Amino acid sequence: MNQDLSLNGEWELRDEPLDFGLADALELTHKQEGWIQTPVPGDVHQGLIRAGKINEPLIALNSFECEWTESRSWWYRKSFHIENNWLNSDLIELELNGLDSNAEIFLNGRHIGSHYNSFRPFTLDVKPWLNHGKNVLLIRLTTGIENISEADVHSLDGIIADSSSLGVRKRRGDSRRVFVRKPQYTFGWDWSPRLATTAIAGDVKLRMLDKARIRYLRISPEQRGKGILLSVTATIELFHYYKTTDGQLTITLHDEYGCQYRNSHQILLQSGQMFV
Repeated sequence: MNQDLSLNGEWELRDEPLDFGLADALELTHKQEGWIQTPVPGDVHQGLIRAGKINEPLIALNSFECEWTESRSWWYRKSFHIENNWLNSDLIELELNGLDSNAEIFLNGRHIGSHYNSFRPFTLDVKPWLNHGKNVLLIRLTTGIENISEADVHSLDGIIADSSSLGVRKRRGDSRRVFVRKPQYTFGWDWSPRLATTAIAGDVKLRMLDKARIRYLRISPEQRGKGILLSVTATIELFHYYKTTDGQLTITLHDEYGCQYRNSHQILLQSGQMFV
């Protein structure tokens, strides 16, 4: 059985100094005071506005008063429960979308991974670290530019685009931004103030998986006379690390008139990922 558990909704949020790092995560996993409520998906500014700690940064010159958020580490925390039937599955995947930008992920006080790209999800089988009952997911996030040195920036001198030709301040924004895989305009653009994001900007979910799963589906249409030929390629993953098993892949198409078109294909599933 495949089943999803959404962890979207209300999370807890706090800020700490940038040097408050991996070794301090266990302390924050259990610490009770000092948290505010914030939405996920969402950015730290949303929680800070809700808690009355900052004014709306997109009004007037309020964005200048929010630049201090770039020099802090931000910690998101979420408690959730897992039932026994989940722990009997083959895999339990954690999928984190939109981690903006430098992220360290902890589950029940243990460091389980790092992620430095807000455009791609973090995905990991977390079954070895899950408990029956209560679990605590903790994510440390920063804007991503804190580790970029002057030497790094100098290596691209003359290459990084600036806005001097538009008659505005030279190197508007921050030259360090090009080294960070996140939306570049958040450091300032011709239409946008500097408001560097720190966020869990996408969905967070746990996925219970058994036996196999279709990971990707590619559909390529080709016109044939008055008809359309569809070529479908499925990427299928079999979770058992050495066994094979028989399977059947069935594709069903529904058109706007309620008609269905179906094709099935018998396959031998092999360990790992395969293309059908």
